[in-house]
Amino acid sequence: MFPARRIVLISNQKQLLPRGVSIFLYNPGAIWNQIEVSLAHPKDYRNNFWMTSMARFLALVEYQEVVGKELIHIESDVIISRDFPFEKFQNLRESISFPIISDERGVASVLYLKDSKASAGLLETLMEELQRDVFTSDMLILGRHFLGEKSVCPLPIGPGGTLYYRKFTPQGIQGIWDRTRDEFGGVFDGADVGIYFFGTDPRNSRGRSFLQREIPTEYGNAKQWLLEYSDSRNFIDFVSGESRIPLYCLHVTSKQLSMFRFKLPQKLIEMRMRHLAREKTVIFLRVGFFQAVKAIRRRTRKILK
Repeated sequence: MFPARRIVLISNQKQLLPRGVSIFLYNPGAIWNQIEVSLAHPKDYRNNFWMTSMARFLALVEYQEVVGKELIHIESDVIISRDFPFEKFQNLRESISFPIISDERGVASVLYLKDSKASAGLLETLMEELQRDVFTSDMLILGRHFLGEKSVCPLPIGPGGTLYYRKFTPQGIQGIWDRTRDEFGGVFDGADVGIYFFGTDPRNSRGRSFLQREIPTEYGNAKQWLLEYSDSRNFIDFVSGESRIPLYCLHVTSKQLSMFRFKLPQKLIEMRMRHLAREKTVIFLRVGFFQAVKAIRRRTRKILK
């Protein structure tokens, strides 16, 4: 799909990969162990989820030190459009860029790092935040990094206009969004589009996924957003008045595996966009069953200790 781009999977385990994808093997070291010991999150939660979601920043630092080039990190539950603007990141005046979705949280759905200095700065923020809060997370760390660094650019997450955002959204951020929306010619999904229009993660609610449910703590006022499927792009556009604004990525927070199968994503996206409904709940029986089994196992282990 992107033959001109170098696509790399960064992992600490060997993987069977499709043609055109290479692998960079990351070896956890002392800092990894330090973070794991310091974090107070339960380590049996989804294979140490809280730890690994932050530890990927270590892997990005090591990769960038070896390769010595800029990179765009895309999370594994993110689908990107065919016209994703890779080359336009090079023109950013800032050295690091990602979506900011609230006063405290950023999202690494798409994370741009210009050089090893940028990734090292992010790691430094991680270590400082970990000393301050042992229950921190990757999203809180990104939010803190944005507040403390002048070289961070918040990627635009929606159309221009105060109607599309909550009243507490800082004017300064909206001003940057206006600039970068013009520079990229489109916007990026931090989490709002994926959550509101495609559902929450059913693993968090015993197999239930909630669609079109508002998130009052976040900047994006998704209830006011109008999205349509673009036949020419085979992806999603924001519609604002007479204008159409390309969405370059979709963060599938519901983790529906069907969304990631070859040729199916575009069809499923099109179906969702053409049949938007009011708030509803989707039940994933298999997910609910496995989550119940895992919960029983965790409680049994605690009792037996």
